[in-house]
Amino acid sequence: PVAFLIDPLAPHISIDPTLVESLELKTLPNPAGRGEVRIDIGIGSAAFQGIVAEISNTSRLLPEIGPAGQPRGVLNASLWKGELFTIDLARHKLRIDPGNLQFANDKEVFALQDATQALVVPLTVSGRALMCRIDVMASHGLVLPAEYLDQIPIQKPARVAPKIRLRDSVIA
Repeated sequence: PVAFLIDPLAPHISIDPTLVESLELKTLPNPAGRGEVRIDIGIGSAAFQGIVAEISNTSRLLPEIGPAGQPRGVLNASLWKGELFTIDLARHKLRIDPGNLQFANDKEVFALQDATQALVVPLTVSGRALMCRIDVMASHGLVLPAEYLDQIPIQKPARVAPKIRLRDSVIA
């Protein structure tokens, strides 16, 4: 068994170079000039053969869990094309079902935005309606623009962060 992070919005499946080395996998060049390997993966009763994984350092993806708990790779939703991929963050559960999302009610079920594949959900903070982008790779809590400090009452003092790194950008 090897720990992999499941990130449905990851641009590609990746595997850590230390795992490639320990499994003695044959590295192939890809068009982007990075190395890749073909791997077989079993998750529960599901088995996938010949999956292309880009070699990428995953040793610092989740600094809050320490070096021993770091994932050895990242899987994205491409493994489950044509299936309903449900992540219950509160219960730490992943569920894969045949079919597609029947409806998004924007209360309990949210759909990815088609063009960006971002998960944006409506959020109400102190009576103010906002659209909030959920980033499953973010290790921090709710991030609001500094101008909201005067507009939204909060119980604890806010922490002002000079920079916050998201999956595809940095907020300064």
